[in-house]
Amino acid sequence: SGGVKPSAFQLTYRKDLPQLGPENGGYTGKISWNLGKRHGGDCCALSLPREEDYENDGTTNDGSDNAEWEGQVEEFWKALESCVNSFIQNGGSGNDGDISMAVKEFSSEDEALEECGNLIMDAGQEASRAKRLKKLQKEKKKEGNVDAAVPVTAGQITVGGNNDVFSLGLLHGNQLLPSLRHLGQFKILREKPQFESSLICNKKKCEVNIKFSVIPPSEDANVDAAGESNRCGGVAVGEGDISKAMSKEIRVQAGLDYQVRMQQLALAKTALADSAAASEETNANESTNTENNANKEMVVTAFEVSGDIDYSKLIEKFGSKPITPQLLKRLENVTVRRGTVDKLHRFLRREIFFSHRDLEKICELLEDWYGIPPPAEDGGETNDTPMNVT
Repeated sequence: SGGVKPSAFQLTYRKDLPQLGPENGGYTGKISWNLGKRHGGDCCALSLPREEDYENDGTTNDGSDNAEWEGQVEEFWKALESCVNSFIQNGGSGNDGDISMAVKEFSSEDEALEECGNLIMDAGQEASRAKRLKKLQKEKKKEGNVDAAVPVTAGQITVGGNNDVFSLGLLHGNQLLPSLRHLGQFKILREKPQFESSLICNKKKCEVNIKFSVIPPSEDANVDAAGESNRCGGVAVGEGDISKAMSKEIRVQAGLDYQVRMQQLALAKTALADSAAASEETNANESTNTENNANKEMVVTAFEVSGDIDYSKLIEKFGSKPITPQLLKRLENVTVRRGTVDKLHRFLRREIFFSHRDLEKICELLEDWYGIPPPAEDGGETNDTPMNVT
């Protein structure tokens, strides 16, 4: 995503396999992606769960905010786990098209980089190469010409019929599985975030750390018939379109589905909070209203507010529109989630500002500027709950 390379791949199975065995998830590995600052928005198209959205502001002591944050993180792990297992079990059929894999041997690392580009190396391989080149320079100064060329192998996974390269990498060995189905089942280990998988997403840092295990298919599972041609299908290594492999674009349907689900959960949370706040405010207003105030005619001027205030009539009288939860969400997407402000103004969050003119046009301009799709309309009702603004 967005030109971000993964960290050095950690071969944790060397420790876990003797203890757990293959059938209990002993084939493990660990890898991470650092998506930079500002919630990773510069490098990632998906909106990851943000920690400050679930910070306890002191109004509750039951740990509900922390539980909600953990629930959002679990949604992310489930979506990622489901996506990978879909690749393994279905071979990429359906919305994501067919998967094809290919390998190519090169006489040297330099040749592989020249043909495939720097994309084939992760951060660890880049660091290791830099050390080797530095050491080689020293040896050349002492001993003259030194031939350090070592054959290497590059592997490639292509998805769909457009020959779009999904993954391209310098292999530790020279073999690829005949089919992804030979992997069996992929599982993200996340019971102990401190030692296993974890997600950090705030203004200062956005990082995804994944420890996973691969459980091989049972001996009686039919994986050979799944399509040995997967290995030789598709385009040759280094010849496909690799532009999408390092872009922010979401390349599989599972990612799009996850994005839609997160938007739905956010809208549901906003609607529930608005409903609870409106109910509390209604009860408070009903208990404090007096008979005299209720019988007075509504007066709202620059110098006086009195009587029984009908906000619907105010909106109609001044030719404005109500500020709905959906409009607040759109405003939050183009301000808070872009890092320009920490939170929406408290008068908006507390519904003290209850109507507007042309705020929708401002949101539309900013959404077009940032390339943000507006939230789906759900037909929600406007909030006509009376408020005390004296």
